[in-house]
Amino acid sequence: MSRKGNIAGLAVLFAIAALAAYAGWRMRSSNADGCELCARPLHERSKVIGLLDGKKKTFCCPACALTAHRQLREKVRILQLTDYATDTPLDPAAAFIVKGSNVNHCLHDHVLLDRDHQPSSMDFDRCSPSLIAFRNERDAVEFIRSHGGRLERFTDVAAAYQK
Repeated sequence: MSRKGNIAGLAVLFAIAALAAYAGWRMRSSNADGCELCARPLHERSKVIGLLDGKKKTFCCPACALTAHRQLREKVRILQLTDYATDTPLDPAAAFIVKGSNVNHCLHDHVLLDRDHQPSSMDFDRCSPSLIAFRNERDAVEFIRSHGGRLERFTDVAAAYQK
């Protein structure tokens, strides 16, 4: 094979490798299946759509979206919640929230270990306490009977997080 043929072959291989690397990077950096903040999986019954830094973002739960202010020093404007009872879009201004129930889709049963590999307590998790949104108060009260928590208006909860 000629020298020009070898160089052309190497250039083609390099281009293919660069395209494959770029495609892998794009797939890894885009978070289509996960929360924009914590990268946890999105849960259909608790996902939130909001504006962060002027861009529309999808979050795993209301608690995660609202803690952005504390974590990033940026306010998130919540555009849409998801009604837990019906899995349908919900206007935040009309939403009821159950705060601190035993339902939290973002947490998993795993033990947090310290550097000595001993069980450690968790002092903070951006998705806790859980915030579960409901369109109507009746569904929220019924949920509380089974799962605990306390009933609040979403606007009050959001105002407390933004301080």
